[in-house]
Amino acid sequence: MMNSKRYISGKEIVHTISSYLSKVEREICFFSAFCKANVLEELVKNKNFETENKKLIVRWKIRDLVQEVSDLECYNIAKKNGWSFYINNDLHAKCYIFDNYCLLGSSNLTYHGLSLHIAGNVEMNYLCEVDKYILQWKEKVIDNSIKVDDILFDSIKKDISTTNHSIIDNLVYSPKTTMLMKERSISFSIDSEQLFWTNDPEKVLSLEITNNEKETEVLHDIYLLNVTNETTLHELKERFLYSKAWLWLSANAYDGAFYGELTERLHREIGLSSSIKRRKVKLLLSNLLDWAKALVPEYIEITVPNYSSFIKILEQKK
Repeated sequence: MMNSKRYISGKEIVHTISSYLSKVEREICFFSAFCKANVLEELVKNKNFETENKKLIVRWKIRDLVQEVSDLECYNIAKKNGWSFYINNDLHAKCYIFDNYCLLGSSNLTYHGLSLHIAGNVEMNYLCEVDKYILQWKEKVIDNSIKVDDILFDSIKKDISTTNHSIIDNLVYSPKTTMLMKERSISFSIDSEQLFWTNDPEKVLSLEITNNEKETEVLHDIYLLNVTNETTLHELKERFLYSKAWLWLSANAYDGAFYGELTERLHREIGLSSSIKRRKVKLLLSNLLDWAKALVPEYIEITVPNYSSFIKILEQKK
């Protein structure tokens, strides 16, 4: 019987992963922020796994692909070998689950992370048995991930090919890709805690709490985007673009929508988990639009035909 708990580093990392892969009977689930195609292929090619339950979850922010710390080809390799492929833009963890065993630590699925054929990074991982906490974490991450299919992959691939690779800052997926991601999200719900309680990002950035505004509203947005004294406007904009609030707006206003339509959709989604009143929903939507106009005016267009605001997300400027 294999040791249930031990520390793994250096060349032993890839040997451990390969050894446990060869003995899997029920489930393989890999979480790795970064993933390189050659490494993935070396681990999974020509392997006749007994289980069909094979999942790979990666971060795949657009800048990861532009800077080639992760590879587009990973999707095709996973698909060819019968693995389900997921994206989670918030993923930072590195976790490899083989039935009842789990390797947790710092190693990405990269040459340097696994010390594969090279000296590699200084990494440390912990091999242990899967317990209820790991299982709960695994299910929560997958539930908040996006399952990739050929249509979404082609849209991401187009975004990469049309992006100016010399401009890395503030890169985000196109509204079309964002909409496809929302449609394929396993659990894309939003609640009031994930929206903005203030209407002024500058106030949040300056950590400004005044007597004219409830302290909890400013503090909520400060914590939502992890704002500190050292946070810059550039960093705030980037965090906004990856927030669930912007993802929701980008997906729901991709083809354009009137303010009333967006209010109804948002009320319907928030109402699944609360009894929030429509007036409060309108305020939250208004705050979100104010944040978008202040931070990313190049991505949003608001017109007022027939006395009602019409909101449309604009294609990303390359």
